[in-house]
Amino acid sequence: MGGAAIFDLDRTLTKRGTWGRFIAFANAGHPAFWMGTPVVAVQAIAYKMGLATRLSVKEKSIAMLLANLSRDRLEGAAEDFAEREVNTGLRAKARSVIEAHRAQGDALVIASAAAELVVAPIARRLGIDQIICTRLRWTNDGRLSPELDGPNCYGSEKLNRIRETWGAPHAYKTVTAYSDHISDLGLLQWADRGVAVNPSKALLIAARRDGIEIVNWDR
Repeated sequence: MGGAAIFDLDRTLTKRGTWGRFIAFANAGHPAFWMGTPVVAVQAIAYKMGLATRLSVKEKSIAMLLANLSRDRLEGAAEDFAEREVNTGLRAKARSVIEAHRAQGDALVIASAAAELVVAPIARRLGIDQIICTRLRWTNDGRLSPELDGPNCYGSEKLNRIRETWGAPHAYKTVTAYSDHISDLGLLQWADRGVAVNPSKALLIAARRDGIEIVNWDR
């Protein structure tokens, strides 16, 4: 088997994070949306202070800002959001790197803490077949459950999910992994070639220390 290329989504392929912007996009025209934002903001502040988890912030955002919307509306909004993001929200070199790996015959993977609702339509538009991301749970009446379908696909959990999906040892000749964030340092170290893309300050320091390749996809 040939190689594989693993791409983080938020701020690696895209210029900005997707989840918060998707929530606002899906709620366009719903003034009541803003009533729930202070609760989520408090939870986000608690996370920054070490008093809450990323999982709790994501679940609270679903409960307060998305659970009132139908599945049809959310999936339609996700398609429209993905179309806009792929057309205007990607880093300048993201597509060319994806296409270079495709030309080499590499398997293409998006591995992201973002929810599958957002990741899947973006991946499909980029011609990426494999996605490893945070799974959502739907209720019987077609609403999002505040509880995720499994752990948040973040940090070490992302690498665990990749290993679980591929099996150990995996069959790929070489693996290249791209990310902007320190939470993916373990993934970059595990890959045959780890690449820090427009890295956060913490990842930049770690990449320089560990000899990880650093690139800028904005120019």
